[in-house]
Amino acid sequence: MVYTAAYLTALGRQLLWFAGVATVVAVAEYLAPAGPHPPLRERVGNFLIVVSVAIPLAGLLSLAEFVPRTMISTGLVGVVFGSWHPSSLGGLLAATLAYAFVWDSFQYWSHRVQHAFAWLWPAHALHHDDDRVNSTTALRNTLWSGVLGFFLVHLPTLLICGFDLLTVYGAYALFATFGFFNHANVRLRLGPLTPVISGPQWHRIHHGRDPEYHDTNFAAFFPVLDVAFGTYRRPVGNEFPATGIDGRARPPLGARQLVRDVLGLAPRP
Repeated sequence: MVYTAAYLTALGRQLLWFAGVATVVAVAEYLAPAGPHPPLRERVGNFLIVVSVAIPLAGLLSLAEFVPRTMISTGLVGVVFGSWHPSSLGGLLAATLAYAFVWDSFQYWSHRVQHAFAWLWPAHALHHDDDRVNSTTALRNTLWSGVLGFFLVHLPTLLICGFDLLTVYGAYALFATFGFFNHANVRLRLGPLTPVISGPQWHRIHHGRDPEYHDTNFAAFFPVLDVAFGTYRRPVGNEFPATGIDGRARPPLGARQLVRDVLGLAPRP
């Protein structure tokens, strides 16, 4: 497992971006909260989790060396239809949306099976183990969730779309910004756009503590996937449910608990 200076620099730059976005969203969270505010230590704890997961996941990047260069560049779309490099603003937006939809289609099923099978649930439970869901909850994922995401979501998307379809700006908008928005602890309703884009109220339903909210709203970007596969749960009026997992108390985050979180181990009673 090799950690290059370039990777560590990119990781540091991304964490600074995360911190900036989370700070901006936190202002909205305090102005119009949908639920209880997390203390600062919980927000910092979620950043520690994402750092602890991101470093070992770097080893998976080396697997890209076994993918043919053409596939990495243009993907299956480029192999079948020829290379396409969008240049106009409309083309860039269309390419970003196409990439996002392919990614979210794989993400939907990867996410859904982690809820459906007991042996996969520990990989994902940490993300739901937050009774004060907020923008930094987007960072709260286990190492195994990252591994599953790489093989079941990122790699298939890369093989279909390649790198060229998504600009660095699109990548930041989708994967380094959007999660802070739809996890935000804000009383924001999207109205007629609710079935179109994953917003804070709609995604909060997915994190709802009560059984009526379980196994709904799996999409990361496009709720139409839930509509298509029968898991769509539209918020009703001013519905912002309590979040978290019943019977799973959260101990203070220390070094041992951080390791348990990263490895997907339940907190000690």
